[in-house]
Amino acid sequence: MFMNTKITYLYRDAGNYKNWNEVIIAGQITTEQITPYLLDGRCFIANETGLKDMHFTPTNSDDHNWHEIESLEPTKDLPTTSLTANTLLKNLKKMKQKHLL
Repeated sequence: MFMNTKITYLYRDAGNYKNWNEVIIAGQITTEQITPYLLDGRCFIANETGLKDMHFTPTNSDDHNWHEIESLEPTKDLPTTSLTANTLLKNLKKMKQKHLL
């Protein structure tokens, strides 16, 4: 059976309040594949990658754009989004180039 990837990530504001999300994307992707494109090996801008932005509403002075990857796990579960592993990797590369990480 074709393997997919479960991604667990979070938004943490400057006050350390956290908002979590989990999504299953089609295809396999590993931490080793995405780490070079993340700020400090963990952080990314969700709305530039195709993943849902997890900011709290309303926003305030503690807010910023960066989200954190918590884990990537292979799964046989069906995708919960149209985002694929290949598209996520391409989007992460574009994000890195845009922000010169």
